[in-house]
Amino acid sequence: MKVLGIETSSDSGSVAIVDDDLILGEILLNTGTKHSQKIVHTVEKILQFTDVDRSDIKGISVSVGPGSYTSLRVGISIAKSLAYSLNIPIVGISTLEILAYNLMFPGYICPIIDAKRSELFSAIFKYDNGLVRISEDTIITPEMLCNKIEDKTVFIGNGINLYKSIFMDRLQGLVLFAPEGLGLPRASSCGLLSINKFKNNIVDDAASLIPKYLRETDARKIAEKLT
Repeated sequence: MKVLGIETSSDSGSVAIVDDDLILGEILLNTGTKHSQKIVHTVEKILQFTDVDRSDIKGISVSVGPGSYTSLRVGISIAKSLAYSLNIPIVGISTLEILAYNLMFPGYICPIIDAKRSELFSAIFKYDNGLVRISEDTIITPEMLCNKIEDKTVFIGNGINLYKSIFMDRLQGLVLFAPEGLGLPRASSCGLLSINKFKNNIVDDAASLIPKYLRETDARKIAEKLT
């Protein structure tokens, strides 16, 4: 089953085509939030490079956040337009789950994304013959997050560079840090995570799919400015 993945939650953006558990191709741009302006063109390029016709795509997966609300809004709008035009289902995937999937570590994984205001978007997962969610996506201070860590955990994401000293001081032997190159959310991970959902008909209603920002007040203000 061929799925087009779209990821636009941060300063990096990417598109990918996966076929079941195989990545056919991926284009990643790490050029700042303006990458969202290039996503439509990048979708056309990935179809061309992989020699996949639009009619071969059976599902669209898209990162829904948390992350940059404006960039997420663009990515989701493009994904919804493609789903409507191709008459195929769509699945929204948590950006934090996408990050955790980047790291096949046999144990606890904690993706952390800078949420500004000295806070992080975070969740806890465990990899045990597949990715298992332990906690829901949340917005939290680094100090409060440390209080939730009880076992050795790998942190991944752009929050590491901001708060690494806090984690090392408070968690000491319990914390490991993923390489920086793995800390970009990727469209290929988004696509791979969606395959089982499509096959089990666990899909989203395109009309109601919106960014998951967690800080709802700010999200409403941004949405009002954009409408």
